[in-house]
Amino acid sequence: MVYRRESSLGELFFVQQKNFPKPLWIVTNRHLAGPFFLEKIAEIVQEKPSALILREKDLPPQELYELAVQVKKITEQSDTALIINSSVEVALAVQADGVHLGQGALKPAVVRSLLKTQQWLGLSVHTWEDIDNLSEQDREALDYLLLGNIFLTDCKAGKKGLGLEELSRFTSASPWPVVAIGGIDSYNGALTLRHGAKAIAIMSSAMTTQMPAKTLRDLKKSLLSFSDSY
Repeated sequence: MVYRRESSLGELFFVQQKNFPKPLWIVTNRHLAGPFFLEKIAEIVQEKPSALILREKDLPPQELYELAVQVKKITEQSDTALIINSSVEVALAVQADGVHLGQGALKPAVVRSLLKTQQWLGLSVHTWEDIDNLSEQDREALDYLLLGNIFLTDCKAGKKGLGLEELSRFTSASPWPVVAIGGIDSYNGALTLRHGAKAIAIMSSAMTTQMPAKTLRDLKKSLLSFSDSY
């Protein structure tokens, strides 16, 4: 099923209607997590985040596949959607819930042709120019956008955050659900949702904490002031 939505830019898109996982996503980084990466993922998933993007860009395909198999065993015990960053072959091999693409990856339309209808397909963007550069077929292939960085973050040292006003303008124009990332915490998470994001994603705070369960509980509690998803 699809629905029609006209953006504030006057463009008409057709976006697949799915039960979008919101409001809290996790993005992995095993280098930040340290030697007990899988144990940390297991503790995080116990707190039932909506989705987890396995983003280990430096791993060759076989090693990424082996890691994805282990992570899938953890996420399939919960309602957390497992999304594989960039690697379509690994996503298909482990029957992940979706694929996330960065700038310069395969074209979304190509990836969509390889996925099942129910599998998610998302794209990282930084400005609306990233959308303007997409073909109509690539736009129609997408299910969501990951926009960042919203606030200052150590992961993007020295890069100014887009800010809440730009987030609001972007989400108002976007026919896709927007997942916001970058410097989001328990103090600004609900504000991010109020400015149009359908979900927020965190990486550093989830990967570096010694108490991932508490970190997620505190963040989820802050989101309750806006979202009814928990």
